[in-house]
Amino acid sequence: TLPGFVVSVNGVSSNIPSAFIDSTSSTIDISSTKSSGQPMEVTGIVGDLLNQTRNDQYIEIGADLKAALPEPFVDTPLAGASDGTVPVSWASKFEQARSVDCYYIVPLTSQANIHAELKAFLNEQDQLGYEYRGFVGGDFNESVNDSISRQIALKEPRICLVNQSGYYTSLSGANYHIPGYLMAAYVSGVCSSLDVGSSCTNKVLGALTSLDQVLSGSDLDRLDSNGVIAIEYVNNRGNASSFYRIIEDVTTYNNSHEPTSSLLSLGETIDFLLGNLRIYLEQNYIGMSLKVTSPDVLRAGVGSFLSQQVSNGLIISYDESEIVVTIQGNKAFISFSCVPARSLR
Repeated sequence: TLPGFVVSVNGVSSNIPSAFIDSTSSTIDISSTKSSGQPMEVTGIVGDLLNQTRNDQYIEIGADLKAALPEPFVDTPLAGASDGTVPVSWASKFEQARSVDCYYIVPLTSQANIHAELKAFLNEQDQLGYEYRGFVGGDFNESVNDSISRQIALKEPRICLVNQSGYYTSLSGANYHIPGYLMAAYVSGVCSSLDVGSSCTNKVLGALTSLDQVLSGSDLDRLDSNGVIAIEYVNNRGNASSFYRIIEDVTTYNNSHEPTSSLLSLGETIDFLLGNLRIYLEQNYIGMSLKVTSPDVLRAGVGSFLSQQVSNGLIISYDESEIVVTIQGNKAFISFSCVPARSLR
């Protein structure tokens, strides 16, 4: 330790070895640096580039540490690449979701046939006991009728459709014109930030600056009642806090008599409730002898599980008298009723 000598890292990774620090022709005079109060800056530009891209699959950087750093230059577009051929089918891509820990799947395309493949994948996985949900969207400036046509073609409780397009400001400050399917990705990101079973109804889209479609109140009502997630502009009459918000978390199933199929938040609650129950039963009872796993034991276990879900806020209440367990051979059949937690609409 040198008295009066302090080294701090400013803006680059502290993981850069000293061998990758940029060379300098200046001599550091500790006494003059201390008296002037002006620190001597030592950069690690090349080392930082190598460190930040060390695990990147697409960028590989080679560096000559003995050469001088290039002079600053204006932004230059990349050249020489190609878009390639967009595959007709994405079915194999959706299959890869089974090997990662995910819940929402958002295909970044407006192609209806790809959305249909997602629907088939979600239904297949649901039958196997694995729950996923999808968000899809269209292209730029599609009409209300276009949106409803997409909803009718899907009509799926596990898929939400967001079909408005507009302008979005990124964290870097850049303003991007995004199509419906990227708006769907934005809404899915908002949903991902919420607690399990929480509704995205009335949630603000703070990075959204404008929408392509200028929709009336009746247009927004049509979208909402037909199972399309709609976004509205809230003008607070001269108040600087005017904003865009999500109207309701409807799914494309569109059946008011079946709220768990028509609302994303309720369907999500059921997914996690039954999924957690399956894990609980597997960990505590599957593989155990029927001598110690009688219907009464299972009923008590399910009651304990549901009581915990009430404490966790996933459900509001349940009726213990309606927990029914029947064992036939080596299979147990369990039924119960509960009241899931809902959001004020």
